[in-house]
Amino acid sequence: MRAPLVLAEYSSKSDPNKKYKIYGAKDGTCYCDCWAWKRRRTCLHLDDFLNRVLPKAEEAHRVAKHDGDKELLLAIDKAVSSLR
Repeated sequence: MRAPLVLAEYSSKSDPNKKYKIYGAKDGTCYCDCWAWKRRRTCLHLDDFLNRVLPKAEEAHRVAKHDGDKELLLAIDKAVSSLR
């Protein structure tokens, strides 16, 4: 069985030594390991990732495709496809 893919890491605001991770599950869903997500199935970390980070990755993919940067395109393809 494949382990979930870590997509992003966020530092806790209350404890900078604590890190929360956003994971991409095999079925394409994303989740966080923070207490808020565990209780409500939503959190600021996941909101930030889905609304800020993911669109930037998709834009980078479009640019790499337009510029013909095959190495970058493959790396972005791999990262973005694991989210779907």
